[in-house]
Amino acid sequence: MLDYVYSGIVPPQTTQHGHGIFECTTRSSMGLSVLLRRTLLTAYINDTVLKNQSARILSVASGHCRELSGSIALSDIYKGEIIALDQDAVSCSEVDSVYHGRVKTIISGVKNLWGSLQPGLGKFDLIYSSGLYDYLPEAQALKLSKILKLMLKPGGRLVVGNFSPTSTGRGYLELIMDWHLVYRNQQELSNLFNDFTGFSKSIYDDPHHNITYIDIIKSK
Repeated sequence: MLDYVYSGIVPPQTTQHGHGIFECTTRSSMGLSVLLRRTLLTAYINDTVLKNQSARILSVASGHCRELSGSIALSDIYKGEIIALDQDAVSCSEVDSVYHGRVKTIISGVKNLWGSLQPGLGKFDLIYSSGLYDYLPEAQALKLSKILKLMLKPGGRLVVGNFSPTSTGRGYLELIMDWHLVYRNQQELSNLFNDFTGFSKSIYDDPHHNITYIDIIKSK
């Protein structure tokens, strides 16, 4: 589904009714927010690599990692490591296939991060998670936030996205797709990262007010 949002190409032999659904789901403000999300993540990756060509990057609940396509993390100047963590083996296989081993995939649920997995992963210059917190109840989200904080290097950055209660596509997702997410506004997302002494924190909405982002940087 996300690839349809990213490409904007209607599948062959789509009916007129299907064209309407495609337009509604991919080029509505919600679809545009998802498209912008990929662009935003690519920008964060590029900024990290430009500052440190040996940076370590972690994508949590990584999916297909489409944000890496066209990023300078795939160029010869980058000598660091990218790790994609996802519980879906098919998604990890897609990452392996597309990026030809340049991204290390780990098939694992996030609950393992507060178990035996986290110490062995080490510290990172950039950690991002754009499609996970929408599924986490508050207790799990708080626990994950504390773990990700511990995994940042000095000067490291953590970026998290969460769909907002004002998302325009919420009705379609819930009624048609039976897709019930955990929506959070700026204050609710910020509350998941309150105990972050020694970190700077900024929070913002995308231009369409569908996705809220928090950007956290650990002091050097």
